[in-house]
Amino acid sequence: MRAIAPYRDTGHVFVALCSLAIAIGVTCIGAALFAVVAFVNRTTIDIPFVATFRGFVDSTGSNAVTVDGSWMSVLGLILLLAAPLPIVAMTRHRDRP
Repeated sequence: MRAIAPYRDTGHVFVALCSLAIAIGVTCIGAALFAVVAFVNRTTIDIPFVATFRGFVDSTGSNAVTVDGSWMSVLGLILLLAAPLPIVAMTRHRDRP
C-alpha cells in the first residue's frame, strides 16, 4: 500500500489568506473613508445592500455620522474582493512543471 503524500504546496493557502487579509483591509479603509466623507460633508452615502452612511448635524451643532449596514453583505463583498487572486494563483500554477 502506498501512503498518502501530504499536501506540500502551501503557496495556494498563503495566497488565499493574504488575499483575504487584503480584502478585509481594503473594505475597512473604504468604509472609514465613506464615514469621513459623510461626517465632513453632512451627506448620506448609500451603498446598495451593504451600508448607508448618514452624516448630519446633531442637537449641539456638531457633525455626526451613523452607519447602518448588513454584516452578511460586507462578508459577501470581502469574499468577492478576495476571490480573484487565489483563482489566478491556482490556474498559473498548473502551467509550471
